[in-house]
Amino acid sequence: MEHIYLPEPTENIWKKCAEEFENRWGFPNCIGSVDGKHVTIKRPNNSGSNYWCYLHKYSIVLMAIVGPDYKFICVDIGGFGKNSDGGIFETSNMGKRFEQNLMSVPAPRFLLDKMKSARTS
Repeated sequence: MEHIYLPEPTENIWKKCAEEFENRWGFPNCIGSVDGKHVTIKRPNNSGSNYWCYLHKYSIVLMAIVGPDYKFICVDIGGFGKNSDGGIFETSNMGKRFEQNLMSVPAPRFLLDKMKSARTS
């Protein structure tokens, strides 16, 4: 279902995002912005403190890469609320694929990332 509604971006999609980021926001070679959002949940049974976050609630994290128009390009949902956004990105399938250059990202490109300033492909 995810491949129907949010297919993995192609090299052409990344190039279009980079062009739009430069034209609209003045960021050359930027292909997206990455951040996480805590989504409140009911604590799962036997989960201990895995889902307890700094916001003093139980949550999972929706990690997303968005384009220059604020629309989702990629998402990874389900990181434990106890983990930081940066830690979740690095251990998520999306983050691993990005870091290993498996997402068809043309070089040299980067993601805006409030945790580390920029991530390069």
